[in-house]
Amino acid sequence: MTGRRLATVALVLAAVPLLWALRWTTPVYAELTGPIPVHGAPGEWVEGRQLGAKVSGVRLAGRLRAEVFGRRIERTTSGVWAVVDLELRATVDSVMLHGARWVGPSGRAYAASRRVEGPPNLATGLTLQPGLARKAILVFELPADEVADGELRLSALPEPRLDSEIRIALGAPPSSRAVTLELSRGG
Repeated sequence: MTGRRLATVALVLAAVPLLWALRWTTPVYAELTGPIPVHGAPGEWVEGRQLGAKVSGVRLAGRLRAEVFGRRIERTTSGVWAVVDLELRATVDSVMLHGARWVGPSGRAYAASRRVEGPPNLATGLTLQPGLARKAILVFELPADEVADGELRLSALPEPRLDSEIRIALGAPPSSRAVTLELSRGG
């Protein structure tokens, strides 16, 4: 009986570290049901389940100007405006871009700015059709230290769960930064 009891105690003591390791290495629910990343680079088409995208460039500025609904607007920032030039298309069905985020080197995510709404080529709000690429822009207002090595994340859903999310590593920022950037139709 004593030998059997010692074997039970030894088994329990051996199981404790194993159970502790399992507890801390098991993914949480948000990770298990999170977005399915589809990685790409600027200049190449990256296809997700619902949409495809190709980034052609990033422009930086301290001030933006645009004509919105027949009125000239100007926006300034204490950080940096990053304007992403891209092409978008739906893959199977008509879809809208609802998820557009810039993830900086710190891991913080920044949603596309709502301070600049109305330019006709703004990607948020465009209805995309299968096979028909549309040129568009996304505008982000970022702290200066979040521009380098940023990653653009795009999806048809605001918070994709068990759906694809396009992730394009943008790399080094442009060497030049405009004082004022004019946003107009087509660019």
